[in-house]
Amino acid sequence: MVEEHDNFLTNIFKGDYGVLLNKINNYSYSPEAQFIMGSIVQIVAVAAVNYNEQGEQSSKAITDKRIIDQLNVRTF
Repeated sequence: MVEEHDNFLTNIFKGDYGVLLNKINNYSYSPEAQFIMGSIVQIVAVAAVNYNEQGEQSSKAITDKRIIDQLNVRTF
């Protein structure tokens, strides 16, 4: 599904863009999805709005796995 999401965004936005994740519902990503999230060059910023500690921990875990990519990620 992450690949479908990425394809959708690249068809809509022709330049750089940011992504806002509103994590009001509890969900998680597969390990495979965690490694490809945010891999599109046009994504210049990601913001994740978390409503509980579980969401914060999930966002941090994904950010930590992708630290080598130096993504511009902020969590709130």
